[in-house]
Amino acid sequence: MFALANGPTPQDDSAWWKLDDEDFAQANGMGTVGWQWVKLGRRDLTAGEHTITITYREDGLMLDKVAVSSFAYGPEELPAEDVAAAGCNV
Repeated sequence: MFALANGPTPQDDSAWWKLDDEDFAQANGMGTVGWQWVKLGRRDLTAGEHTITITYREDGLMLDKVAVSSFAYGPEELPAEDVAAAGCNV
């Protein structure tokens, strides 16, 4: 799972996230310079509906979009016209 994030400082660059009823996982040290796609983490999904919960760990982080993809490098590595073809749901 990836997020389009802007963490303005090292003190403002992390979130908590979870899939369905799992425990929250920390996504820390995103190290963005402006808006960039960052990897939140990896989970194996089964077919069907799932619930993704994201919450701020540090209050300066900004999130714009979330992408769930089987592509290992996330949306930032793909030309815009290939995002859907790679299985990214943004």
